[in-house]
Order: sequence, then structure tokens, then C-alpha cells
Amino acid sequence: MQLNQITVDRAHYAARAQYSAMTFQLESSTDGIYNELPGIELAFNKALEELAQHFPSTKATPHESAGSPVSQLCELQLWIDNAAQGPLNFKRCEFIETALNRDMSLLDQLEITPEKFQDILTNNSRLVKDTLQPWSASINFILYVEVILIMPINLDIIEIMTWLVEHRKLEDEHLRIFITHCIAYCGRLTDRDSQTRQVKIISLFIQRLLNAGAIREEDYFAELSSFCVEYARVKEATVLFRRLLEWEQTQRTS
Repeated sequence: MQLNQITVDRAHYAARAQYSAMTFQLESSTDGIYNELPGIELAFNKALEELAQHFPSTKATPHESAGSPVSQLCELQLWIDNAAQGPLNFKRCEFIETALNRDMSLLDQLEITPEKFQDILTNNSRLVKDTLQPWSASINFILYVEVILIMPINLDIIEIMTWLVEHRKLEDEHLRIFITHCIAYCGRLTDRDSQTRQVKIISLFIQRLLNAGAIREEDYFAELSSFCVEYARVKEATVLFRRLLEWEQTQRTS
């Protein structure tokens, strides 16, 4: 009976996955073809009814099957897969956040490769930011960190790294790679306003790292000084440079 239940669960997930894929494509369509959704839902419900008839001994209806742990895990995998394909709406993000924050062990039961995590981070960075505790507790934590280190820099990525620095002990090499990446990223931006915003974000982030003792001035003095001089037009970079000069003066007089 247990085997039949699992079979029902997996088949139920397959039906839901097919239904979700079709509705996800329609919801993402710029044509707004919503009139097809009722027909798809009818086909979906019919498939579930036929599925339940194949396993009468289990006495499992589609709704009962959907409540089992296996189906809950399958549904979570379904929305995680969709999160890698494109932006999720609030309700779906809330479902994932609630499930992962309630039981952090679920994350390691899901199929999430570093490549899939990168897609999730690209399409739904706030989802990752709101579930950082489960991600940081994962057995694949280091692999996920290595993905974050190479992502395009934006406020969400900086906030994710700030949280990790404050709540997890990151390797010194990881911080060096990320800071070097931040500096290089600013240099590749051609739009002056975008570059100014990034320099502000990164300068404040580095100040926070220094205040927290996560990095030391002596380890980054040359690299950060060059960064500050290059973007001296940005107030936050100037403030950071002043701090570096004050540290250097202290070293000379001590």
C-alpha cells in the first residue's frame, strides 16, 4: 500500500508539473492568453480522477494524495524549478519561503544544482534573500556561495553577502574573490549613473566589512585605495578613502 501511495504521489506530481508548465507559459506570455486556462484546468482535474481510479486500494483521492509528505516535497520541487525558469508571483514565493523556513532540511532533499541555484538567484533574488537561513544550512552551502561570488552586482546580492558575513563564517578567499569581483564589475559599467550607484553600494559594503572585522585594511589597502581614487567623484568612495588614509597614518606613527 505504501508503494502504491508513493506511485500516486509521483504521478500526481507529474500531472501537476505538466499543468504548471502550461499555466506558467501562459501567465508569462505577453499576449495574455488567459482564456485557455479553464480548459487546461479541466484536463488536469480529469487526469487526476483517472489516476485515482488506477489505485482504488489506497483509498487516496487526488486531494488526499496532495497532502502527503512526498507530494508536498514534489510540489516544492515544482515551484523551485519554476523559480529557475522565470520570476515567480508573490503567492508562489510565499509557499517556498514558508516551507523552507519551517523545515530547513527540505532544501537538501530537493534537486538544486549550482546552475539551477544561479538561475533562481537571477530570476528570484529576493526569494533567496528571504530564505537565507535554509540555504546557509545546506550541505551544498559552499557551492551556493561560489555561485553568489560571480553574480552581477546589485543591492540584493550585496545584502545576501552582508547577511552571510554577519551570520556565517565565510572563507577569507571567498571575501577576496567577491571584493575583487565588485571592483572589476564597476569598471565594466559604461553608464555613469549605474556605475555611481554600484560604487556607492560597494563602498558602503566594504565599510561594513571593515567595521565588523571581516576584513582588515592592511590586506586590501592597495586595491581599495586605487578603487577610491578612480571613483573620487562618489562621496562614499571618498569617505572610504579617508578611512584608509587615517589607518595608514596610524601605522606610520605607531
